[in-house]
Amino acid sequence: MNTALRYQMSEIFEYSLDRLKFARSEGNHEPKPEIHDTQRSLRNYLSDLEIVGLEFDKEDKSSAPKTAYAMTAWIDELFITEPSAWQLTWTENVLEWSLYGERESGGKFWGEALSAYTEGKWETLEVFYTCHLMGFRGAFEPAPWRTVVSGIQDLETWCERIGLVLQRQRAS
Repeated sequence: MNTALRYQMSEIFEYSLDRLKFARSEGNHEPKPEIHDTQRSLRNYLSDLEIVGLEFDKEDKSSAPKTAYAMTAWIDELFITEPSAWQLTWTENVLEWSLYGERESGGKFWGEALSAYTEGKWETLEVFYTCHLMGFRGAFEPAPWRTVVSGIQDLETWCERIGLVLQRQRAS
């Protein structure tokens, strides 16, 4: 993964985890202003990520939106699944809806990861892989992976397999 993309992703991970820590310290009051400010900042980070993605893949502009989508799915799952004062409000106001007009990331994430794998979009696949390593689970359905990579039956197996594929790609 190129340095600019890695840096932008780390900024998003760090900011999101910091905001979750803040949300956990908030207690049980109505957190709307803070959530909306956080989501606005995250939309800006995701926009920057997409710009960085367009710079690293000048030939195929389809990869950049997929990297932003993967990060959006990770962010939403983080705030939806981790207990905090923001959990319910975030669930009702996911970033995915405001950015893409849908709430499909639980399954779509894996479809997009599969697409990156089958198309040989290694940078994009590494973004999905990293989001998984950072905790994204979604609605994992192993069947599509078994049709592409023999023996993939669960997330642990998928993670090992994709990790090896990416390692080989970096070495070549």
